[in-house]
Amino acid sequence: MPVTLVGLADVGITEAPEETGISFQENAILKAKFYAEKSKLPTLADDGGLEIDALNGEPGVKSHRWIHQDREDTDEELIQYTLDRMKDIVDTNRGAQLRTGSCVSHSGRGSVYLGGKSPRDYSAAGIKEPLEGVSVPLASFFAGDQ
Repeated sequence: MPVTLVGLADVGITEAPEETGISFQENAILKAKFYAEKSKLPTLADDGGLEIDALNGEPGVKSHRWIHQDREDTDEELIQYTLDRMKDIVDTNRGAQLRTGSCVSHSGRGSVYLGGKSPRDYSAAGIKEPLEGVSVPLASFFAGDQ
């Protein structure tokens, strides 16, 4: 059975749902159902974020609205804020993990959710300041064992 994958722009969807969930699972399901209803197509959506052990799991589900509640934070802001918050954390306590979840939904036919966390911990042990002139997602800033 051939399958054609399309993106939001391909089907003319320009709006986004408000991510009001308190978990990655809730937000993935919310987005999948929203886009499935809009597109009338089976839809795959995801949500995820970084959970830093020394910050009690922050930023977690608020990964892109951790600093500002009224807009998405930029990668540069997130990196600097994280480094500022962790400046007094010893290297051995700088563990983190990426938690993700995906949901497939088909309007009127139900939804299926899959989720988990990264199979390895990420560590910011050797990083003390942002990389000059480099723009990367917050999760990739924390390099772990290769």
